[in-house]
Amino acid sequence: MTRAFSLVCFALLSLSTLLVATERHAFAGRQSIAVLGLEVVDPSGTPTAQDTQVAKELTDGLRSRAKAGTSQYQLAPGSDKELIDQKLLNNCDSEAPACMSEIGNQLGADVMMYGRIQKDSNNKGYTVTVKLLDVGRKAMMKTVPDQIPASEAQGAALQGWAKKIYARLTGESSGGTLVVHLSNADRGTILLNGEEKGSITSSTGTVSGLSEGKYHLVIESDGFRRWEKDITVSNGGTANIQADLEAGAGGIGPGPGPGPGAGPGDSTARGSGMWKGMFVGALLVTGGGVGLAVYGNGLRSDARNALCDGGAYHNIDSTCPEMVTNPLPDTGNNSVKYWNDKGDSGKLYGRIGAGVAIAAGGFAIVALYKGFIEKNGGSASSREHASRDRGHRVRRDRMVITPVIAPSGAGATLRLDW
Repeated sequence: MTRAFSLVCFALLSLSTLLVATERHAFAGRQSIAVLGLEVVDPSGTPTAQDTQVAKELTDGLRSRAKAGTSQYQLAPGSDKELIDQKLLNNCDSEAPACMSEIGNQLGADVMMYGRIQKDSNNKGYTVTVKLLDVGRKAMMKTVPDQIPASEAQGAALQGWAKKIYARLTGESSGGTLVVHLSNADRGTILLNGEEKGSITSSTGTVSGLSEGKYHLVIESDGFRRWEKDITVSNGGTANIQADLEAGAGGIGPGPGPGPGAGPGDSTARGSGMWKGMFVGALLVTGGGVGLAVYGNGLRSDARNALCDGGAYHNIDSTCPEMVTNPLPDTGNNSVKYWNDKGDSGKLYGRIGAGVAIAAGGFAIVALYKGFIEKNGGSASSREHASRDRGHRVRRDRMVITPVIAPSGAGATLRLDW
């Protein structure tokens, strides 16, 4: 029984040692920091609720930077205290380093960040002073004064101030870096959230000083389709992106000389000529559809007139005359069945012709735009002088319609690429 009890005690002691070691390991290489709530100072009287809210949001922003661990400091557990409360509890009449270091020791912090915020007398903003104290040495490391305009004392703008203040006090990196590697292209353009941010040369492009957050990355390169991906950039970190571009139409290939004219390798000229030919073909098909629809409607009109004149439609259409003396026969080439069949055929031809005319007419409009309007208006300047040699941004078509012929040659379909 005694031996079993000893084993249990030994196990508990080992577990406690392991937990302590794990906690220390989590902070290995980093000092712990306590961020005290900023003290609101109002010489004219009691601080307003708005002033207190600004101080709270700014403090939360400073603490979030410490929690992120992007500097050499890590937020100390349980250190989310208010400066004014800790000064009262420790009888600190002033913010002397010796007394403030005692507060830091109680919070288990190697360094401590604290300060005050005061509204300007003209109500145009706030004066903020934040300090960084070395608790062990009882010495002030750095003091940062700032003037925050009233228009930036809330929301994202205020959080931006928190990032700036924390970075200046701790030496935190002021931004992230994006590095793009192309596996099958030498040059291109980097766009982030729709804005051009850099160029790619020798298959590599770098964008520095990016704010922490999510971005929509787009890579454009002459002769390749747009490559897109959502990425996340961390403050002080590097995001390495490997992109394998897909070859596709729409890029502007190098011409035979330095002039802006289209050379043998200019896919834009080839594409424009293809659309012009398709426009002419679509017009011919549209005309055929209209002709078929007119022919079908003519058959229907002839059938109706014959049936009305023969008195066969009086009970169906009251506008037809009633002729009971010489009605149409039920047999032969001039019978009711004959004209009904001819009318049904006319209806079918009319519907097919109208459908073909509408579809071909719509495609003709697209081909007209792609072959005559868009390309003719796309001069060298509108294409942004895209060049493989210079690696400038390439203007891409928003929509590409490609005809796909069946292997047997018996039919064709259209492929839409967005």
